[in-house]
Amino acid sequence: MQRRGIYRTAFEFAKLLLSLDPWSDPHGAYLHLDFLAIKSGMHSWLLSFSQLFAPVDSRTSELEESELSQVPVVALPGWAYARALALKAEGDQNASQVRQEYLYVSIKLAEI
Repeated sequence: MQRRGIYRTAFEFAKLLLSLDPWSDPHGAYLHLDFLAIKSGMHSWLLSFSQLFAPVDSRTSELEESELSQVPVVALPGWAYARALALKAEGDQNASQVRQEYLYVSIKLAEI
């Protein structure tokens, strides 16, 4: 589906594959979800999903080896880049909304 350009459907299927076994991820969905989330415009999902892997506090040095056996998804370079793109897109969207509100207010003031 990704090759055909159906990014949103491919994104939903990748989420489905991930939900089958999220801990071991035998299908490699983590490696595609970052790209598919950006291409399908699911910026808020990507940001909220990456927050699941954010450290709660600075006690990571105190964790045992068994707890650190799996690398967090956000440590992958693709996820870091996708998160930056999502933050930029969210910021652009917020700026666009502010501009539209400013334009609306200026039109209303011009009518008065």
